[in-house]
Amino acid sequence: RTNYNLEKEFHGSTYWQPQNCSTYAFTNPNLLENLRRHNVLNPLLTRSATVSEAPFKRQIEALQAAGLSTRPLFGMAPSANQLVRGETPTFQEQAALDAHRAEIRRAVKLARDLLGHAEIYSYGIDEAGPETVRQEQSAWKINHEEGAKVMVTTYPRGRLLYALDYIIIPGAPGPSPNPWRRQEVERFHEMNPASLAAWYADPHSGPENPDYFRRVYGLLPYKSNYDNISNYVWYRNNWNDFAVMYEPQLRGLMMVYPTRDNVLDTLAWEGVREGLDDIRYATKLKLAATEALASHDADVKLLGRKALGMLAFFDESRDDMDQFRQEAIHFILKLERALKGAK
Repeated sequence: RTNYNLEKEFHGSTYWQPQNCSTYAFTNPNLLENLRRHNVLNPLLTRSATVSEAPFKRQIEALQAAGLSTRPLFGMAPSANQLVRGETPTFQEQAALDAHRAEIRRAVKLARDLLGHAEIYSYGIDEAGPETVRQEQSAWKINHEEGAKVMVTTYPRGRLLYALDYIIIPGAPGPSPNPWRRQEVERFHEMNPASLAAWYADPHSGPENPDYFRRVYGLLPYKSNYDNISNYVWYRNNWNDFAVMYEPQLRGLMMVYPTRDNVLDTLAWEGVREGLDDIRYATKLKLAATEALASHDADVKLLGRKALGMLAFFDESRDDMDQFRQEAIHFILKLERALKGAK
């Protein structure tokens, strides 16, 4: 669950690249099962302009077979990237909007028929500037009218983002390099309490450092009141020690190494798993401590406060993460005994 609202789920997600990488996964369960083992239960799904029933259904069945989540479905609705450049749409712009509405309506119906819900997200225009965000609003409105949602990467753009349901903000959370991100995330939530926020880039896949990965995919976004992790990218190239011609300022982007029919796990990828496990422990701790706060027993209530205090005062940027795990387990066990009446 999220730090700021125990009723909201915290999602492990990731980008896949190239674009057909996620399509390939649905014929190769090894990849989806690897995501599940590493707590990434809501990967970004195949994006397209149109919806076909058979491929849509195959993706759902593959997610279910691998034990991944089918609620919500990130990126699986047709892309909401149609622009209206003036005050009213041109003939061509209106035709594109009408086509988008028909595809969104079809996707929502499929999701409801197959899964009983319409928590399905369209992807907007990636990393768009303010003017493009304004021009996307008509397409985003169609999503809402038809019961779907919208997600995209963008900088926090204040009042321009009323219609956005899920923002993926550039820059990792925490005191470095982006200490102001928590405030921006909280403002976004205040506009729409049901909204989701995640981070990507700065760094992209990052250094081969499992301790760093554990923090930046775990308690750092959790305590900064994010809802998701969703960095770019799980893997894109075949190696990560060399620059690529089309982006010479970057190393190859990957957290795992692809093989013919699977991936090779890395220490950094295990750091992601540990970070998401830390969020699970923090959630279990907060749930038990919250129950303890409602107790009429003063000792039990005090124990709940101490447990929450441990989480609040723990420095997720610098303190020993294994110490956090041990203290979380210690308090969880004590709270469970206390709540059962065993002192």
